[in-house]
Amino acid sequence: MGSDFRHGVLAIELSMTSLAVDRGTDKWNSLCKGVREACENYGCFEIVYDKIPLQLRAEAFSLIKQLFSLPLETKKKNVNPKSFHGYCGEYPHVRLYESLGLEDASNFEAVREFTELLWPNGNDHFCNTIVTMMRQLDEKKDMIEMMILDSYGFGEK
Repeated sequence: MGSDFRHGVLAIELSMTSLAVDRGTDKWNSLCKGVREACENYGCFEIVYDKIPLQLRAEAFSLIKQLFSLPLETKKKNVNPKSFHGYCGEYPHVRLYESLGLEDASNFEAVREFTELLWPNGNDHFCNTIVTMMRQLDEKKDMIEMMILDSYGFGEK
């Protein structure tokens, strides 16, 4: 199946898997079973996936650090009526916790609106980097959802 434990979490290799090529094969079915069992037994797993360039990952994490370095007043502009979908922080019992919700992060327009809220002149570099990263992550998310459905027999026949 291409899995092992890394950092105390089950790691599943998905770099060589593509939905269009592998679906329905023995390898696909084995991976589906492994993903389902990881979710059932551990509640999570680490994806080993080397198709997102290291430079893109490093740049995305750098930009996210910059985002969280913005002044508190600026981050609080990110308001959403849904709980935990806007800015969350300043909790006395978890002082180090902070989050900024960004819905539909693979949609350029949604990310552009987010950046215009937090940066007076927007931030095209942030938009392009985050959207590029999120589109690739969304593809894997969709594949993992399909794997879980297939493992329970709810996928395409």
